[in-house]
Amino acid sequence: MRPSSPRGSVCPAVPSVRVISSRATSTLARVTPSAFRHRDFTLFWVSLITEGFALQMAFVAIGWQVYSVRGKPLDRMSRKELIEFKKQFSYCFQNNALFDSMTVFDNIALPLRQTTKMKKREIERSVMEKMEQLEIADATQKYPSELSGGMQKRVALARALITDPKIVLFDEPTTGLDPVTSAVMDRLMVRTREHLGVTGVVVTHDMRSAYTVGDRIAMLYEGTIRQVGTVAEIQHTEDPVVRQFIEGRPE
Repeated sequence: MRPSSPRGSVCPAVPSVRVISSRATSTLARVTPSAFRHRDFTLFWVSLITEGFALQMAFVAIGWQVYSVRGKPLDRMSRKELIEFKKQFSYCFQNNALFDSMTVFDNIALPLRQTTKMKKREIERSVMEKMEQLEIADATQKYPSELSGGMQKRVALARALITDPKIVLFDEPTTGLDPVTSAVMDRLMVRTREHLGVTGVVVTHDMRSAYTVGDRIAMLYEGTIRQVGTVAEIQHTEDPVVRQFIEGRPE
């Protein structure tokens, strides 16, 4: 994705956000010292893929840049083109956002039931395939409250992958997990990229996780991309702000 010509001033909540393009089947880990600003950035992406035309009008109203895909601005896409574009994306919520009144199977099947015309047997086959890939096939009829935090993360990931997206947005995927479970989640994200060919955009402040899952890392600082590079480039950076953050040093 790339920005087309800006229209007016930039939104004050995120003074100058630039989206770094990501290669297919790669993972871009975006780190930031400000939870507030990373939330703005993530919500921008989520709104972008779920609101369509209404969001484009909002962009013009606040003077944000309108983004283009393969050279075509989103605000010039037809409704059909936008729908097809949005199908390429999925989202894995920080707190999983599982429906507590639904079983694991029904949580994962929900996107297929709501957005496709797949038959019941096809949905069952797709859901079970994803559950087996993520090693949660034994939890089919359990409810989220009966699962550990790590198992809930797997269910949320299975739901994010059930529509076979090209890009998955991860919001703080290791938050609230113990070190071992965090490492398992990292492994699952890497495996998702390698085996399913999914590109990941990971929002995190966990540098250990960023180093593990990221092909490239971008640091957002005061609303702008301070630095973007490979893991090695970030680890050996001479930028004092980036250095302070990755080493966890107080000011």
